[in-house]
Amino acid sequence: MVDELAHANLPGERHAKRWQDVDDLLASGIDVYTTLNVANIESLGQTVSRVTGVHQAEAVPDAFVRTGKIKLVDLALAALRRRLAQGLVVPEEQVDAALSNYFRFANLAALRELAQLWLDPSVPDPVAAFAAHGISELVQASVIVVGLEGSPADEWLIRYAAHLAGLSDARLHGVYVRAIDNLDRPPAALLEKDRKLLGELGGTLLEVRAGDVASGLIRAARQAGACQLVISSHRRTHWPRLLHPSTVADQVLRAAGDLPVQVVNVGRPDKTSHE
Repeated sequence: MVDELAHANLPGERHAKRWQDVDDLLASGIDVYTTLNVANIESLGQTVSRVTGVHQAEAVPDAFVRTGKIKLVDLALAALRRRLAQGLVVPEEQVDAALSNYFRFANLAALRELAQLWLDPSVPDPVAAFAAHGISELVQASVIVVGLEGSPADEWLIRYAAHLAGLSDARLHGVYVRAIDNLDRPPAALLEKDRKLLGELGGTLLEVRAGDVASGLIRAARQAGACQLVISSHRRTHWPRLLHPSTVADQVLRAAGDLPVQVVNVGRPDKTSHE
């Protein structure tokens, strides 16, 4: 068994590339089981780079890969992202960046299609067929932002927003707004719970500071390029009520402008309003 067929060897080794070592083993009559990312197939490298925005340094010649028996490990995209969120693929400190960039749903779906085309014997030019489907450049995923309260209601809101994100192949961002003067006391335990749940569902948590909750949520949503902001209908600001007598939803709806906002009655998705 030889892991990561595309990897380079250390300087001074007999061959520069690991696939060349495997070639020697095969020539000696030794069967080899190995793994390879679709991004490392030589003829697909440039297309993968255009789709993901990441240059693939190591490539394995197509002809060499096709000499073996190939099995596509077609793991469900959501399952792969769950494994990432659980820290089973990359180190924990890299999880948020991985889920938000290379391993976005849109990228994974494009790579899956490219792999299937490359394996299809009836497709003479997988790259041309892939481009014909209209997916030849960096895929820009939409974003759904959910405003969090730091309360037990967050779990329902996060799951609801994650469902919306899954339906529209969007990235999911949770946002908690803290006071700009740093005098508030954020519920650390509840926010950590939110962060963990968002990670399990392929999302990320962002804490921002603002003069009020509504403006903080709107600014964060706009900076993320959100296609929708999801907030609770009953939520009141966690700051002094005399300063903010109305609900956060009221304030957001008044100030959101052209930003799409969905106000959700927590626990009852049939009772929502869209602005």
